[in-house]
Amino acid sequence: MHLNLEFSVLKKTIGSAGEFLPADFLLNRIASLEHATSKDIVVVVDRGDAAVFDAISNDKIMQTKAACVLASYDVLPGRTCVVEDPLTAYQMLVDLMVTRDHKAFFHDDRYAHAFVSRDAHVEHGVAIAPGVVVMPGARIGSGSVLHAQTYVGIDAVIGKQVVMHPGAKVLDRCLVGDHSILHAGAIVGSDGFGYQVTQRGLRKIPQIGIVRIGKHVELGANVTIDRASFDETVIDDGAKLDNLVSIAHNVVVGKGCAILPQTCLGGSVRVGSGTLIGAQVVIRDNVVIGNRVKIVSKSGIMENLDDGKVVAGVPAVSFTEWKRIQVVTRQLPALVRQVQQMLQRRSWWDVVVMKIAALKGR
Repeated sequence: MHLNLEFSVLKKTIGSAGEFLPADFLLNRIASLEHATSKDIVVVVDRGDAAVFDAISNDKIMQTKAACVLASYDVLPGRTCVVEDPLTAYQMLVDLMVTRDHKAFFHDDRYAHAFVSRDAHVEHGVAIAPGVVVMPGARIGSGSVLHAQTYVGIDAVIGKQVVMHPGAKVLDRCLVGDHSILHAGAIVGSDGFGYQVTQRGLRKIPQIGIVRIGKHVELGANVTIDRASFDETVIDDGAKLDNLVSIAHNVVVGKGCAILPQTCLGGSVRVGSGTLIGAQVVIRDNVVIGNRVKIVSKSGIMENLDDGKVVAGVPAVSFTEWKRIQVVTRQLPALVRQVQQMLQRRSWWDVVVMKIAALKGR
């Protein structure tokens, strides 16, 4: 999120900006620890069961290039702005950004049955159906088709020859590449699922990143893709997502991937190029999937997978091992009966032995 805040405004907003920042300092944006520059600010928030924001390690804190770190303790001497509650300070900066960049919703009378802001840029040959909403600052490329009740948020960018079917939504600042298709009800840029664990319950952490959809991407009906915490959630060129797929914040899906219905990718998952993921698959947070991996439907992925792996099951194992397990599983009823019969024979024999022992004892 870009701020372009002067030192005086920063200090006034969060109460302290640290003596290490010069009076003429201009703060560029709020960024992640990994991608921050010397003009950026980062936030370290205690999430209860995790040490720092988004479970990022202390090593990444030490390696960040950020000019200023908002934290409740001095994590980087000379660069830490110590505040009592970093999350409240962070929320104040986000609120300031939203208020400052709020744009008037002027209606463009050229679209009688739709709301298209006069501050939006709509190129030649765009088809806009009744009930469409295009917010200020949005850009829509030539040849795109927006069907009824689609929504394009503030400063969102829609490429050339993109098709948005009824009810599809691209929320604020998100990007959709050329020749992509969003089927009915698909949502690009829904809020990331980020919370701080407190004694009073879960406390919302603002999610200020975006979603970037590549070229020739197809999103099925009711696909949901969460915006990143700070940077980008990425669906790369040529990827195909079937209906009801859920993509969490900070996920990266590589080029040419195919994901079948009702699959869920947890936060910060990385999927390599050409990977095929079956239906109703669940992938745990922070897992890295290699290139050209195949995941059988209804699998649970709990650990990283190397290039070319074919896996199945919960937790997932190699497809060869999974098939052996299935063969054994189908034989279990017969094996149980055999064991029961053996126990019955053993019981009969124990009775005979006891009677013989009793006769001998007379």
